[in-house]
Amino acid sequence: MAANSKIKKGDIKVSVIVPVFNAEKYLKRCLDSILGQTYKNIEVLVVDDGSNDSSKEILKQYKKNDSRIIYSSQNHLGPNIARAKAIKKATGDYAIFVDSDDYIVENAIEILVDKVKKYHVDAIRYNAKYSANNKIVVPILKSGESDKILGSDEVLSMLLTTYKLNSLCMQLYSMKTLKGIKTFSHGIAYGEDFLVNLDIHQNTKRILIINDALYYYYSNPNSTTKSVKREQVIRNIKERIYVSAKAIEAAQKLGLDFKNEVAYSQIKMIRDIILNVNKINGYKKQDFINDLSKISFKDLTRGINTEEFYEYLNRLPLLQKVKNRRIVKAIMVSDFDCIWKYNNVMKMIARLPR
Repeated sequence: MAANSKIKKGDIKVSVIVPVFNAEKYLKRCLDSILGQTYKNIEVLVVDDGSNDSSKEILKQYKKNDSRIIYSSQNHLGPNIARAKAIKKATGDYAIFVDSDDYIVENAIEILVDKVKKYHVDAIRYNAKYSANNKIVVPILKSGESDKILGSDEVLSMLLTTYKLNSLCMQLYSMKTLKGIKTFSHGIAYGEDFLVNLDIHQNTKRILIINDALYYYYSNPNSTTKSVKREQVIRNIKERIYVSAKAIEAAQKLGLDFKNEVAYSQIKMIRDIILNVNKINGYKKQDFINDLSKISFKDLTRGINTEEFYEYLNRLPLLQKVKNRRIVKAIMVSDFDCIWKYNNVMKMIARLPR
């Protein structure tokens, strides 16, 4: 695994940043996929985030065998604090993030560097697949569609109205952009990557979208974002509202022409996460009202001109009005009775034969 010393002068250097926490089961696969890249001008910044398994020993052994590995450690503070620590030490021109239970295809970085040289962009968004079923995680381009460059307004529109630019692990970033990010942790688990990308992409002038699936994502069935435990679902709703409020606030602050579309899309995302209460065993309406009454939905409306927003809702196509207008308004005014009824209807629809 020794680094290849035959690197041409002027080659783009890529920093690969890997936060590690209790990843002994998958860590070697992850590191081998990075160190075995066909493109050799890389540095690998691994940060042990307070692991209490054998991850630290694995990292130190790999560091002995390959000089491109830069090792550091910290108390268990979360992956984005670890990423921020690595960015401070990074010397690459561009960076990608790889989670320690995931892996990348062997020519991933070579493909990305070739695209950077060809298109001269600030960032590249590439595809990823779930390792379990080979399914694309969040597709953008259609199958066979060629590379596409988006300008700054298009980047912000995609980020603020969809999930397509949320993941840190599906993008290559200019190191100049990353070095300018002051806040890499907002102290939340659900939507933290989005908030970091919001900081990053306000300074992105051009992003390239490519169809290449370069990343393999390990879907952990015990992931907190998929939990059906009552306290975790409610925390996810609370954090989703916080994230959406930040998105709406940013759209207003930046004076975007599509700010009402942002508000509408973000409230629909809140609706989607609220639907997870249907997975909680024995969960009753009074539980729902008690839980949600402790959450401040008012944070959403601070960044919305309500009169203007309702006019926007009235101009929506009929199908969208029927499907979404009432529930969007219910969320804005914290009408928990309406939201509960909507959830029950969605639950019944889910049970219908297809």
